[in-house]
Formats: sequence, C-alpha cells, structure tokens
Amino acid sequence: MNNRTETESFPNPAALRKAQREVAKFRCLQKLNEALVGINEKFRDLHPVEQQRGGWTEQEKKRLQRSIRRLQGKQTNR
Repeated sequence: MNNRTETESFPNPAALRKAQREVAKFRCLQKLNEALVGINEKFRDLHPVEQQRGGWTEQEKKRLQRSIRRLQGKQTNR
C-alpha cells in the first residue's frame, strides 16, 4: 500500500455491506491499538526499566553457557 485511495466495485449490495463492516472493524481495531499504545506508554513511565548492572552474574553466565552448549550439540546432531 502506498497510502493511496483504492476504488473497488462490488457485484451486489451484500458485498458492499460486508466490505463496510470490515472497514468499520478495521477502524475499531486501529482505535483499540492507539489506546493500547497509550496505556503501554503510561505503564512504561510508571515502571521504568531497572538500572543496568555491570553485566552478567556468574549464575547467568553459567546458564547461558549451558544453553549454548546444548544448542550446539543439537545442531551437530542434524
């Protein structure tokens, strides 16, 4: 879509009504999405991201290394 208006012909009034319902649902979805984004922004402002630490803890490093080894083992078994 290039943000251009498209014209469509409908074979009968029922097809036109169906298209109108779909457009109405789409517009409703857009409004709900805008509301969700607004709520998310408010939530983000109320709950800021925790301050970053100096890196991985030893436990996190060990868990990450185990996961990497497991994934590498699965890839070589293919």
